[in-house]
Amino acid sequence: MENIEKIFKVFNDKTSGYHIKTNKQVIKLLMGDIQHNFEKFGYFLSEDESDFDKFVGAEIIEIKTVDKVIKEDVLLASETNMLKDFDKYEFAFIDVRTSEGTLQFATYNCGSYGHQVRVESEQLNFEKWI
Repeated sequence: MENIEKIFKVFNDKTSGYHIKTNKQVIKLLMGDIQHNFEKFGYFLSEDESDFDKFVGAEIIEIKTVDKVIKEDVLLASETNMLKDFDKYEFAFIDVRTSEGTLQFATYNCGSYGHQVRVESEQLNFEKWI
């Protein structure tokens, strides 16, 4: 059984995102964050940082890529101009299903430059440019 011990935001040289520390590994949910021109990009977890504690002790059930955002209203609030440009955006969504519910790493990008989305874990190693 693999249980979450801590969830925290990370900032590296060229990427940022979240780490989920478990009793067996550190799950890395990252996005390239170098700004190019006037592009719009970003990421978030479906749960507010103040709610991360409710996942401490939760069992990791699975990690997978999905096609739909869990909280579209949070996504739209992240980008105030997204509604008019919604069809121009590229997305990547990673679900971390736990015994306490699903945490979703949602990423978006609109611009002529791509951003790398990376997941590193024992269950899923994933890389996509959006």
